[in-house]
Formats: sequence, structure tokens, C-alpha cells
Amino acid sequence: KQDSSREHHGLHVLAPCPMPRMPYEAKTPARVLKCQTCSRSFGCCRRRYVCMTCDRYQCGACYGGRCVCIGACRSLTCRRCRERVANRGELEACRSRMEDGVCVTMGLPKPGPIAYIAAPRKIMVWFSLQSSTSELQWATLEQKRGRPVEEGQIPATEIIDVGNTGSLVELYTRGRTRPIILEFTAPAERDAWCRYLQLIHKVLGSESEPGTLLGRSRA
Repeated sequence: KQDSSREHHGLHVLAPCPMPRMPYEAKTPARVLKCQTCSRSFGCCRRRYVCMTCDRYQCGACYGGRCVCIGACRSLTCRRCRERVANRGELEACRSRMEDGVCVTMGLPKPGPIAYIAAPRKIMVWFSLQSSTSELQWATLEQKRGRPVEEGQIPATEIIDVGNTGSLVELYTRGRTRPIILEFTAPAERDAWCRYLQLIHKVLGSESEPGTLLGRSRA
């Protein structure tokens, strides 16, 4: 009635202000009682939110964003998914350089407990990324009958962690008690490849189909 009265007197009718979209608080399933990131129990002081991208049930601290109680809107995606999208874009930007490869001195740890007391076996190799299989490939520069004397692969999904000691890069993988050592000729090259390997670990380690992230292999 108030709107029709305003229209009758030639006054402008204001449209209702739309409320900002917020990530919905999860009410189902009831069996999810803890945050799927930090494992803390939900309650009246710890609300439950669901990411619209990964569908994970998380508390406000793990979900990220600004506080809902002061009227500010949280993002529709959690902090983890936002970081994953950013890392994926950075990985795609440097994918061609990783596929081209680099010459590096690689230190392979000895198998078993002897790796703690024996120095790693060092070989000069060509180190690169194979996008079609999501593997890091290496091959010795020394060849015999047109083929590398020794070569191997490191699946991206087996990378546990990547470290930079300031003089070399350490690549921790499953099944090895000691890290694989990568020694580069230039500090800038070392820092760049350390970041490349970290991106592979962060992006491929959280995806069910890692081969689709790195795009098609080059012909």
C-alpha cells in the first residue's frame, strides 16, 4: 500500500537492497561434526561453512575471509581453493620452461639405512617435466649408442616436500629415507626451479587427475 501511495503522488519507489551472498552454513549431513581441515569440533562458537568449490566442511578460521558476525561477506570459496587456483595459474605460466629442462647435478641417495652414512651418488643429468605423464624426468648427459647411460622418472604425486638450503634444492619423495639433491650452476636458476617444484607439489598433490592440470604435452 505504501508503494502504491508513493507511485500515486509521483514519488520514486526504492527497490529492496539485495543482500550479499554468503557461503551457506552446513546443516547436512549431520555426521560431519568436525572441521575437515583442522579437525576441531563444530559448535555455537565455531560455525560450519562449506566451500562451493571443494565441498569441504570447514570452520571459519580454516575457511578464511572476513568475519560474518560484523556483516562482512566471506568468499564463496575457501582459502585453500583460492591458493590452489593462484598456484595453478603460476604453474601454467612456467610450464614451458619446466618442459624445456635444465642441466643439473643430481645426488641420488643410497637405498635403505646406508643412506644416512653414505654420501649420495652424484651424476650430471638433464632434468625436465613431462606434462603428458606428470613426471619429472632425468637422463644422464653421458650416452652410449645414442642413449643415456642412465635415466629415470619421479612421479609428481610422490613428491612430499621441496626445500632450498641456499646452496642446493632438496626433493623429498615417498620411498626414500633421504632427499634427492639438485645442484644448479646459478643461484637464480636454483631459486626458480625450487619454486617450480613447489608448485608441482602443491597443485598436483591435491588433485585427483594431475595430468589435466599441466595441459597437453608438446609435440
